Amino acid sequence: MKNITLFLPKLATGAAILLAACSTLRATPVTVTELGIGANETVWIDSSTLGNNLHVYAGVVKLNVNGVNMDGFCIDP
Repeated sequence: MKNITLFLPKLATGAAILLAACSTLRATPVTVTELGIGANETVWIDSSTLGNNLHVYAGVVKLNVNGVNMDGFCIDP
């Protein structure tokens, strides 16, 4: 019975910490708009997950993220 008695306060403390941490997490919305894509090129890539010597198309994507223009990178198998 002592083990259970000692465990319950620790469990309650852990639960309180977890609830406090979760209440401070907030999602921030992000708006992303694709403005266009540059000319793609045919490239060869090596991937530890997909394999080696893969023939793919790659290109730069023009993006607007929360009102800021920037470049992204796209790879299409």
